[in-house]
Amino acid sequence: MVFLPQKVTTNTVSVFHFNPTCEIAIANGSPYYVPPNLLQKFEADLAPLMFVVAKESDIVICETIPGSGFVDQLRKTGLSAPTFMTKAEVQQYASDHPKMLFDFKPWGKSPVAAHLFKFLNSDLNGWDEKQKGLFERKASATFLSEFLKGNTIAEIGGTEIVPQIVTTELEIEELLIKKRPIVVKAPLSSSGRGLLVLRKDKLNEANRQWIKGVLEQQGYLSAEPWLNKQADLSFQFEIRQNGDVFYLGSSFFSCNSNGQYTGHFLNFSNDKKPPISTNILEEAGSKLGEELAKSAFCESHRGILGIDAIVYLDENHQLKLHPCLEINPRFTMGYFSQMIEQRIHQDAHGVFKIVFHPKGDYNEFAENRAKKNPPLLADGYVKKGFIALTPYNSETRFGAFAELF
Repeated sequence: MVFLPQKVTTNTVSVFHFNPTCEIAIANGSPYYVPPNLLQKFEADLAPLMFVVAKESDIVICETIPGSGFVDQLRKTGLSAPTFMTKAEVQQYASDHPKMLFDFKPWGKSPVAAHLFKFLNSDLNGWDEKQKGLFERKASATFLSEFLKGNTIAEIGGTEIVPQIVTTELEIEELLIKKRPIVVKAPLSSSGRGLLVLRKDKLNEANRQWIKGVLEQQGYLSAEPWLNKQADLSFQFEIRQNGDVFYLGSSFFSCNSNGQYTGHFLNFSNDKKPPISTNILEEAGSKLGEELAKSAFCESHRGILGIDAIVYLDENHQLKLHPCLEINPRFTMGYFSQMIEQRIHQDAHGVFKIVFHPKGDYNEFAENRAKKNPPLLADGYVKKGFIALTPYNSETRFGAFAELF
């Protein structure tokens, strides 16, 4: 049975789809690509998270529809909920409303997403192969190189931070002899995955196998110095339909020891002093936006776009900003964190986390956190407490939550 409240009354409906495997799908190239089982579970468990960027009149696609308890809990903490529907229900709804226009908004475009939702009457649903280049690290490296040519901000690193494109093991070995450690990255990957840190001057067999596999599948790798990182951050932008670029601000996030994304800080400056001046960050964000307006991204991408960056210590132990590690022309967790910040109390601070519980105890973890730190509202906004941002049960392995302290 389709649960469809009387919300969808306009002639255009936004339909949100969580597909964070979009980069892998683009690399594969086939519209029929199916991700590994664990990644399918990741997408299924976290699919309802798209409510964070949706309005009540929108539709969020889920494999399993969240129960009324989850929706009620959202509303109790002042968060609105859209209509949750399965893909089959959306397809039926589209068939029943042939004159309805759908603004399809996946996490990221891909040949798979375009194929799966071709039934939607949406001008933005298609996949153009030239969009593939925007997701690749070559595009980010080119953008960074152009940005640095006109850079006037002293706290931003120089040309030594620009990645080199390599196509053979020998090129990597030559770089290791000159300077190490270095990090090599696959052309298409996300959230800190698809990278290899090389600290020795010679490759071992595991290194060679990884490099060989990526080169055979994607043709090249990017190589750059491993910097003495002090903090991870991202700059968020929106490219409107007319091509105008809007800078949405910056946010700090955390990674694990392998460089993989774990979560964002909410209202960071309410709790900690930024490691680099906010004035520098604002100036850098503004300048990055100006460069975006001249780039291929502005020509071919519309919607949210994030640029990952780091603050690092250079060889003289001076704090520097690397303004562009990679560019993500899609929804980002940085943008999600900004949307969450708009829905919590301005004086609050905390974290937005994505976690994996392989033993199936996320259900117990979430229940315990909710009991120890129940939501507390002030002025109509959550100021303290644990907020589950995705539903959970005994089968849940991946979860998203915000916790305010």
